[in-house]
Amino acid sequence: MNMSIGKEVYVFLCAMATGAGIYFLYDLFRLIRQQTQCATLIVQVQDAIFWVLSLCLMFFVMLHANNGSVRLYEFFGVALGAFLYGLLLSKVMRTLLRMILRFFSFILKKILKFLLTPLLIMYNIMYRCARVVFCALFRKSKRFVRCLRTGTNRSIKLMKRK
Repeated sequence: MNMSIGKEVYVFLCAMATGAGIYFLYDLFRLIRQQTQCATLIVQVQDAIFWVLSLCLMFFVMLHANNGSVRLYEFFGVALGAFLYGLLLSKVMRTLLRMILRFFSFILKKILKFLLTPLLIMYNIMYRCARVVFCALFRKSKRFVRCLRTGTNRSIKLMKRK
């Protein structure tokens, strides 16, 4: 396999971009983990998803850039790309991702509030109607029980007199 220097540089730059992409993916998962308090099992599932996505990203980039040939300098390129991304862009991208996440959570909350407001109104109406009906039934049943108690007390007193 003869490869020109230009092709080798292209493969190395693709490997660096892959390393930066993997570190970006790591930043994304780290932000999600910070924003949500997850159980240990969920964290392990997130880690497995991260590694599968990282593996797929490396596989497809190597397949596309180098026709599936794996060379040692590609791994150095991945490590260098991840290191440079972490050194230069990670803080800025985490801040940007945090702002994007806040924006989408704000939009999602507004959409959910808009969709759930009619259900909340229906719930309140049904709750008030049920409360009125059950309170009236409760009052009537209290009177009925009181009448039964006083009636049995009267009948016991009558039986004792006879």
